[in-house]
Amino acid sequence: MKKKMTKAEKAVESVNQTIPGMAAPVTAVTVTKASQSVNSTAKPAPAAEASKPGEAAAPAEKLDSSIVTVPEAKIGRVIGPKGANLKIIQDKTGIARIDTNGEQFTVSGKPAEVAAAVVALTELVEKGYMSLAFDNFNEIGCMAHPSTFPDIIGSKGAVIIKLKEELKVEINIPPVPKAAGDAGPKKYKIGIAGSKEAAEKAQKCIEDIIMYGHSEITHPGLVHEEIEVPTWAYAFIIGKGGSELKHIQKNWTVKVNIPRAHSANENVVVVGEPKDVARAKEYIEKQVFNAENQVSGRDKASQSEDFWGEDTQESWMDQYMYKRK
Repeated sequence: MKKKMTKAEKAVESVNQTIPGMAAPVTAVTVTKASQSVNSTAKPAPAAEASKPGEAAAPAEKLDSSIVTVPEAKIGRVIGPKGANLKIIQDKTGIARIDTNGEQFTVSGKPAEVAAAVVALTELVEKGYMSLAFDNFNEIGCMAHPSTFPDIIGSKGAVIIKLKEELKVEINIPPVPKAAGDAGPKKYKIGIAGSKEAAEKAQKCIEDIIMYGHSEITHPGLVHEEIEVPTWAYAFIIGKGGSELKHIQKNWTVKVNIPRAHSANENVVVVGEPKDVARAKEYIEKQVFNAENQVSGRDKASQSEDFWGEDTQESWMDQYMYKRK
């Protein structure tokens, strides 16, 4: 099954396993309400003021208790570093206490406090974050094709970790059904949660990565240039087995994005340091110009020369490589 997984599927599986706080597939959460009000486990309610002669004593405020069952694999996430998440829940909800016993988390306090704490614990289990941890909380999304997931995640999760750390947001990359693959047209929603301002910034960063291959927050100092290239000329930029493309990227330390079937940007995009991008762009434009003026017709691509040795050609390149019969 591992061998049959697409590049996007492997990236999503990897990031969900290695990035702390990354939302995981939804897990059922069991919440059980205690059969009786809390007594010894809850902080004692303030004693009612002594009633004056002839007056009825004020009734003591009712306390409740609920048990949330947390899967063993997610206990660490729910508790947080040194109990940070449980402390946030207690501080934000005013809950009297949260007791843990294996997979059972018992929350005790006033009814409204218990209800709010149960919601927070459930969110931590199902999403990996809780809304009450953010001021002015906002939860939005960004539609993306699975072929863009590796760029959004980055090598070993570097890009998505940068977004999470810099903007203090939570990002959920959805699992990709095997039927979708890189060739399917369907887009999937990437979940973004945090303060309203931070969530909107993260959304803009992800949209920039989808369109241009970088954003200022995740790739500081990098720029991009778009180049209009006829589809038939892609073969001259790619080269035999992708060798020309690798030469350009290695020689000028840039990344060259060639449009694919579901690319958001229809132009060739060069990303890197300003001076490197300028030189790589000049080279690409020269290659295309030479190709246009040397031969004519669809056979131009088959006559492109390869000066950079043999290399493995990726499957997505096939559609641009014409073969003479």
